[in-house]
Amino acid sequence: MSQASSPPSGFLMRVTREYLFLVIVVVALMVRIGVVFFLSPVLDRSNTPSIDALSYHQIAQNLIQHQIFTSVIDPPYNVNVPGTFRPPLTPLYLAAWYLLCGVNLLWGRIGLAIISSLSCGLTYCVGERVFGRVYGVAAGMLSIGYPFFILLVLLPLTEGLSIFLSVLLVYLLYRSYSREKTWKQLLGVGVVLGLLLLNKAANITVMPAILLWGLSPDLTSWKKGLLNTGIVVIFAALMIIPWTLRNYRVSGTFIPINSNGGWTLYLGNNPYTEQNLEALEQGKANGWVPPKEVFIPFSDLTFTDTAAWERRSIQLARVFIREDPVRFFQLAWRKVKIFWSPYNHIIDKITWIPSLLLSLLGMYCSRATWRRQFLLYILIISAMFIPVFFTSMPRFRAPIMPFLLLYSAVGLVHLYSLGRQLIGANRD
Repeated sequence: MSQASSPPSGFLMRVTREYLFLVIVVVALMVRIGVVFFLSPVLDRSNTPSIDALSYHQIAQNLIQHQIFTSVIDPPYNVNVPGTFRPPLTPLYLAAWYLLCGVNLLWGRIGLAIISSLSCGLTYCVGERVFGRVYGVAAGMLSIGYPFFILLVLLPLTEGLSIFLSVLLVYLLYRSYSREKTWKQLLGVGVVLGLLLLNKAANITVMPAILLWGLSPDLTSWKKGLLNTGIVVIFAALMIIPWTLRNYRVSGTFIPINSNGGWTLYLGNNPYTEQNLEALEQGKANGWVPPKEVFIPFSDLTFTDTAAWERRSIQLARVFIREDPVRFFQLAWRKVKIFWSPYNHIIDKITWIPSLLLSLLGMYCSRATWRRQFLLYILIISAMFIPVFFTSMPRFRAPIMPFLLLYSAVGLVHLYSLGRQLIGANRD
């Protein structure tokens, strides 16, 4: 950080890290619990949940009531047939709350409120380690009131847990960055990586950052770095294998986490992809709703033939990309723009656009310490590969949003420091 933008010390520097973490978590939890109790009834009366949110709630409900991981709005569209379409962690987390407190989305939202509050505290912890305490506190406070994070408390989507696990992972990486790695640290990173993948396979985009972490502190010792990364992957695989075996038992097909990877690749690369892009760009839709035409090439397959659906989806997507690469890149560029755009809602626009501008300012102001921030750069850049090859929505950037708010905090503190300097100069 440049000297001109160094924030003042004071009370924040006299209290412990644990105290600040606890304060941020408690304040965030109070805000979120209040939102859950006051807005849940209004939201439930005035809005129909998205397909994704409804699916995760239904799966958790069926797990408690029928002990079957399935929903009627996902393949195979039969409540009595176990499904493999969705990743397991979010519905399992919701089901744990339903088991303890009753099958009611209210309890699932309280569970998500707790996870979201912990994410705010961890954002502070990461910010303190990377930029300093004042910047960490500012980032934690921004996280407390950021509307998108609060919305994810009300909607049972994978993004809530992905944010928490992503920030936890980065915190673990920075705790041992530029040091020799111990088995305990490799185990911790591996377990969190496994949970991230069980929550959403697209979270595999964190792997470049883990590889960079594994190579530190001595980037020339690449063999040891690869060994560290390999051990992390083994620990992650041990977390995933039980679910993979479950999928094989119920479907007879090797499915590591869930079975919609090929399908979403096809949805993002087919002759009708542009219809979804136009709906998102024009604000006519908030999600990816495929037109009926995309199902035509699968008319001879049953919904229970998971392996055949995935094989054909991948084949069709490859043919589309190979035969018209120019159109593929055009669609990819539009999907990346959607990834970085706000939803067509006034609250998202008035919070996301200033946050993005402050993030860019924060990146510029902190450029002198770019080496220490390289893990964050890698995470942000690698996250964009999902919309390039698959489908895209603004909420897909949720796992990297805490790190963008870190940079927003840097930019905000920099503006505050400049303001104080200008006021002081005018007084003189």
